[in-house]
Amino acid sequence: TTQKLKCLIKLFFLINQEYETTTIETVKLVNSKRMKSEALTEKDISDLLGEEEFLNELVSSFYYTRLVYERIIKRLQFFEEDKEIIEDLIIETEQSLNLCKISLKNISNIRDYYMISLSNKLNKIIAILTIFTIFLEVPAVISGIYGMNVKLPFQTKYWAFYFTFLPMGVIWLAFLIYFKRKKIL
Repeated sequence: TTQKLKCLIKLFFLINQEYETTTIETVKLVNSKRMKSEALTEKDISDLLGEEEFLNELVSSFYYTRLVYERIIKRLQFFEEDKEIIEDLIIETEQSLNLCKISLKNISNIRDYYMISLSNKLNKIIAILTIFTIFLEVPAVISGIYGMNVKLPFQTKYWAFYFTFLPMGVIWLAFLIYFKRKKIL
C-alpha cells in the first residue's frame, strides 16, 4: 500500500531534516571561527579539527544516504508525487553534502592561514634574536681581543678603553643602517 511508502518517505524526511540541522549548526560554528581567524587560539584550532572530523563523517553519511535514496527510487514503485518527494530529498542531501565540503575547505584554509601566521611570527622572532646576537657579538669579540694576555697597541694609554668603543659603535651603526634599509628592523 502507499501508507508504508509514505511512512518510509516521512522517516527519510525526518532523517534528512536532522542531518540538515546538524550540518547547519556545524557550518555556523566553522564560519564563526573563520570570522575571527586573526585571533585564533590553539583551542580554536583544536575545536576546528574536531569539527573537521565530524564534517568528514557527515560527508560520508550524506554520500551513502543519497545512494540509498537513488536505489530506492530505482527499485520501488512510487506514485509520481512520492517519487518527486524522494527526488527532492536527493537534491537536499546533495546540497547538504556540498555545504559540508565547503565547510571542510574553509577549515583547511583556516588551518593553512594559522600555520602561515605562526611561521611568520617565528621568522620575525628569529630575525630579532639574530639581530640581538649580532649586537652582542661585536663587543664580545673586541673585548675578547683586548682581554688576552698579550701585548696590544695602546694598552697602557688611558683613552684606549674609549678607543675600543669607537669601532664597536661604528659597527653597530653600520648594522643598524643595514637592517633599516633591508626593513628587518
